[in-house]
Amino acid sequence: MHTATATIFTWPLVAHLGSRLPLGQEDVATVPFFNLWTLEWNAQRFAHLLQHYWDAPIFAPTRGAFARSEAQPLTGAAFAVLRSAFGSVGGYNLVLIGFLVLNGIAGARFARIIGASLAAAILVGIAAQTLPFVFAQLGVLQLVCVFPFIFAFERLIAYQRSRRLVALLQLGAWFVVCALTSGYYAIFLAIMLLVAAPVMLIGVVSIKRLIAHVAITAIGIAIVVSPYLLSQQHLTTGEHWSLSTVANLSAQPSDYLDRVPGRVALPVLRDDGNNNGIQESPGVYLVALALVGAVSGWRQGQRRIVTALLTASGVMFTFSLGLHLSIRGWKPYRMLYDHVPGFDRLRSPFRYSVGVQLCLVMLAAFALARLCTWRPRGGTLFAVGSILLVTLDVVPFGAALTTVPNVASMGWVKYLERAPRGTIAMVPFPPTGHVGDFLDTTVGMLAGLEHGHPMVNGYTGLFPAEFDAPATSGGLWSAMDDFPSWCGAEQLHQRKVVYLVAARAWFTPARAAAIDSLGYRELFRDRTAVVLRDTMQYRLTDECA
Repeated sequence: MHTATATIFTWPLVAHLGSRLPLGQEDVATVPFFNLWTLEWNAQRFAHLLQHYWDAPIFAPTRGAFARSEAQPLTGAAFAVLRSAFGSVGGYNLVLIGFLVLNGIAGARFARIIGASLAAAILVGIAAQTLPFVFAQLGVLQLVCVFPFIFAFERLIAYQRSRRLVALLQLGAWFVVCALTSGYYAIFLAIMLLVAAPVMLIGVVSIKRLIAHVAITAIGIAIVVSPYLLSQQHLTTGEHWSLSTVANLSAQPSDYLDRVPGRVALPVLRDDGNNNGIQESPGVYLVALALVGAVSGWRQGQRRIVTALLTASGVMFTFSLGLHLSIRGWKPYRMLYDHVPGFDRLRSPFRYSVGVQLCLVMLAAFALARLCTWRPRGGTLFAVGSILLVTLDVVPFGAALTTVPNVASMGWVKYLERAPRGTIAMVPFPPTGHVGDFLDTTVGMLAGLEHGHPMVNGYTGLFPAEFDAPATSGGLWSAMDDFPSWCGAEQLHQRKVVYLVAARAWFTPARAAAIDSLGYRELFRDRTAVVLRDTMQYRLTDECA
C-alpha cells in the first residue's frame, strides 16, 4: 500500500526514473548532483573495501575532503546494490522512493502500537509520507529519510510496555540507521529521545534496570557508529560554520505560519508571499488533526506518549529558532554552539522543524485511530477526508525535475580517461559562494568519477579553509577571481594542477591568448570544454604570496 502511495506522490519522477532527479525547493540542481556524486563515491569505495574512504578526489591535495559533508554510508550501500540493476540515476531515485515507502511503513507501525486499526494505520502512513518538510526537501536526499525517528519512538513505547532490553536495542539500531544516513538527523533524534525518554520511562521502569539497559544500548551504538563518527570528527577538527551563517538559517516563529508557494491553494493561517523557501509550516490541517489527537490520546489514557510528543515538539520548535531566540540578550543556542561538540557544524537550525512535524504526525495518529472507530463507515470517511486535506495542503503537484547530464559520453571526459594522471582545475571558478554558482562544479565532480583525475576545486558542506568560497585574501578562490592571471596560475601550480578544463562559453579568444601566455597548451576541445596542460614551472612572487 505504501509503495503504491509513494509511487503516486512521485509519479513524475517514476516516469523519468533513469534520467532525472527531483529538485524539491532547490532553485538549481547543485545539491541533487552533489548527493548523486556522494552516493557514487560510496559505491566506488565499497567496491574497494572502503580504502581511502574519506579522501575523495576533490580539493586536491587536501586529505579527508569527504568528511566535510554528509557521507551517507548506509544510503550509499543501498545505492550500490540498486545501481548495478537500474543505473546511477535510477538507483538514486529508487533510494528516494524507498525512503518515502519506509516513512509510510514507520507511520503505520506507530499507529498500530497505539492501538489504531489497519485503516487508520494506512492513513497515518500517508501522513508520514507527505510530511511538508520532506516534500520541500526532495532535492536533499538525506533529509527525506525520517523513518528512523518514527521507528525509534515506536520502539520507545514498546520498551515502556515490555521493559525488555531487546526493545531498547532495537531503538538503538534505528539510531544507528539514522546516524549512517544523516548526521544532522542523528543529533535531532538524540535530542528528541533525551526529552521524550524520561517522560515515558521514569516511574515505569526501575532506575537500576533502566540504567543497565541504557548502558548496554549505548555501548552497542558506540561500537557500530563511533569509528565512523570519530574519524569524521578528527578530520574536520577546528572547522565550523560562522555565527552569521547559522543566524541566517535560523527560523523565525512567523515561518511556521507561512506557506511555501507551489502547493494547492487551500486556506492557510497566513500567506504573505515572503516565505524564505523553507518549509517549517506543517500546514493548518495537520496542526488541527494533531491537536484533536492530543486530546483524544489524553482521554484514552495514553498521557505519557502525548506528553512526550508535545514536549519533544516544543523543544524542537525552540531549537529551530536557533540564534533568533534571545532571552533578555541571552541566546541559548549560542551556548550550545560554543560548548557542545557538533552544534557549531549544524549550519541550518531551521531543520529542527522536521522534528516538530514528525511529532504532529504521531499526535495526529491518535485522532485518526479514534475517527476510524467512530461510526465505522462515517468516521473512516471523515478520517480519509482529513488526510486528503493534509496531503493536498502539502504535495506540490508538477514537482520540478532536473535532467542529469551523461558525463560519461562527453568528449573531454573520454579524453582525460586516456590521459596521464594529474590534478585538474575546472575553470572558471564559481564567482560567489552561492549554491547555484557550483552547478558546473558538481557536474565536474560527477565527471571526475568517470575519468579518475582528482580536482583542485569542488563542492561540499564545510569548505577547507584554503579553498573557502567566497575566498579570504590569499586563498585559492581570491587568486582565481581574475583568472587567467599569474597569481592564479602560481596558486594552481603550487597545488600541482596539471590540467585545466575550461568551459567553452568562458574560453573566449582573449582568455585563450592570456592562458597561452601563462604556459598552458591546448590538448583537446569539444563543444562543451577545452582541456589544457601546464607546461611551465612557477615560483610564487612577493605580489602573489
